[in-house]
Amino acid sequence: MSDPPRLFVSHSSLDTDLTQQVCHRLAAAPGKPGYDILVDYTELKPGVDWPRHLHEYMAHCHAAVLLLSQNAVTSPWVLKEATILAWRRSLDPSFQLFPVCITDVDDALLARHKFGPLMLGLIQKIESADPEIIANAIRAQIGQPDVCSPTPFDQLVGRLKDLLSRVGETTLKGIADKMGVQRPAWRPDVDSHTRYVTQIAGRILSEDMGGFKGVDELIDALSSTPGPDNVKQIFWIVAHYWVDAQAAGRLPPLLTARERRAAALNGGRFWDFTAPAYVRRAHPLSLKHTLIPIPGGAPGNVLSYVTQEICKWMRDKRGKKGSDEKIIADLRNGDQTYYALFCGPVDNESLNEILDRFQKVTFILWTGELLERDETLTHVEWMEPVLDLNKEERAYERYLNACEILKRMELAEI
Repeated sequence: MSDPPRLFVSHSSLDTDLTQQVCHRLAAAPGKPGYDILVDYTELKPGVDWPRHLHEYMAHCHAAVLLLSQNAVTSPWVLKEATILAWRRSLDPSFQLFPVCITDVDDALLARHKFGPLMLGLIQKIESADPEIIANAIRAQIGQPDVCSPTPFDQLVGRLKDLLSRVGETTLKGIADKMGVQRPAWRPDVDSHTRYVTQIAGRILSEDMGGFKGVDELIDALSSTPGPDNVKQIFWIVAHYWVDAQAAGRLPPLLTARERRAAALNGGRFWDFTAPAYVRRAHPLSLKHTLIPIPGGAPGNVLSYVTQEICKWMRDKRGKKGSDEKIIADLRNGDQTYYALFCGPVDNESLNEILDRFQKVTFILWTGELLERDETLTHVEWMEPVLDLNKEERAYERYLNACEILKRMELAEI
């Protein structure tokens, strides 16, 4: 018998009574399927690192409910959860997300509280404050599948399990202890190696490496493992997890949004490291999402400059031939989507022209050290929370250190 679908419930702590009633009706009922409910008031005990656990819940669930009350829409944490869950839905069409609008919560109110870019309006909402109606509507959509599809978390665990298959259990235990993960509970159907890998993957997904100060220390701990190629692949999986999930989660929905929008990202001098890290964090199990760099200022006409740089990149990196017009047409008619990082200043008219010309390119505007909102730019998604420049610099140094360790591992193999 397969495990029941895992259902995450996002809510305001001020709405605990309603949340408990909805969860009680979803957990089990005579003649109705029950779900494995992931909700903070039941699972998170005093002293538990609850933000980390909530990250794991959102990665682990098969579906999610947003209980959007007046209290919830003003909660920064509910907005963070909604962003991450909308991101999951954009990456996985089978992931079901249920926005529940409770008493006077409408699209206008959601937009005022920064929920607009999540495009929840494209999802069929449940409009009710009645726990029974809410639970029945969710049951009708989810049902009780015989086999639950693997979540991105499940896929990451599977990939890490393959890569860590040559790592001894003593080393795995040492890594788990250094990360501060709890010793996994024994289960008769899961071997201890898999249990440790699952715990390690959960820690990585929560953007916290515990006793490891950075990815370089983790790679160093694996440096005695046979096969540098395996360690290199682990590095490429974990290297970008320093990037905030809420900010990175705003990128994928922009690829398919009906209304064309650019993203705006702040950062220091490491734009060629940080922007790709956001793209990798946004698409953790894919390497197909390419970032086209458009460095420097935009001399003269911004649209002409951006067109020139993109077409040049397509010729140099993709072997495209023909005029700029032909390359632009190929981009517009092709299936491939791209990101492009534009580091120069841009006015609203030029930005709208760029978005209109390059329909399959999602632009990231590099704002420099500060993420100062330019209210004249009407089609921009500001990637908050603002990036901590000290964190960025530390991540860059750790990244370079890890690269050096990998080079030494390769030399040792020769």
